[in-house]
Amino acid sequence: MAATAPKSFDYEVEVEDVEYLRHGDTPLLARLFKPRGTGPFPAVVELHGGAWCLGDRLQDTSINEQLARNGILVAALDFRVPPAASYPGSAVDINYGIRWLKREAASLGSRPEMVCTFGISSGGHLAMLLGMRPQDSRYSAIPVAGTASSCRLSYIFRIHVISSIRGPSSNALSNYIEKLEAVWTWSCRRVPPMRSCRAIRRRRWHVRSRSAIPHRPRPCE
Repeated sequence: MAATAPKSFDYEVEVEDVEYLRHGDTPLLARLFKPRGTGPFPAVVELHGGAWCLGDRLQDTSINEQLARNGILVAALDFRVPPAASYPGSAVDINYGIRWLKREAASLGSRPEMVCTFGISSGGHLAMLLGMRPQDSRYSAIPVAGTASSCRLSYIFRIHVISSIRGPSSNALSNYIEKLEAVWTWSCRRVPPMRSCRAIRRRRWHVRSRSAIPHRPRPCE
C-alpha cells in the first residue's frame, strides 16, 4: 500500500491562559490552544501525566499546538495533585473543568456535545475514571455557575508516554491526531453515552472467548 503524505497544518493558533477554577487564593489555569477559523471545532480537555502527583498544563505544549493547528480546540488543565490535595481532589477539578469547557464551548468556537477528553499516562487514567463515572457526587461536588451541564463524555483518548530525545515521534503524533479528528465525524451525529466499565468488560470477555486476537473496546456507535 502506497504511503500517504502527512496532512498539512492549516490553522493559525491563539494561545491563552484563563482561570477556570479557584480554591481559596489558589487559581487553577487552563491553557487554551484555539485554532483561528469559523468552526465549530472539536474540543478536548487535555490531562497531563506525572504519576498522579507531578506535572502541569505546560508539559504537553508541543502536542497541543499541533492538535490546534489541525483544527482541534485544546484546553490543557492544571489540577490539584498530592500533597496539595489527596484523592479525589484531582478528579473534582477535572470534572469541573470538563463542565466549564462545555459551558464556554460556544464562545470558544465549539459546541458542548463536541467536548471530549484525553490524557497521557496517569492523565489517561484520570480521563477514564471521569468518563466512567460522570455523575459521581464526589467528583461533581463543585457546581458550575449558569449551567447544569453534565460531565458525560462520548469519547475518551488515552496514550502512553512516547520516549524520544527529540520529543514525540512524528508518525505516532500524526496517528494520534487522526484519532482525535474522528471526533469531527462523531460531532455530526448523535452518539450514545460511553458504555459503563462493566459493559465494556463483558464485551471484551465475549470477544476473547471466541478469538485469541487482542480486542480493544471502542466508543459506542
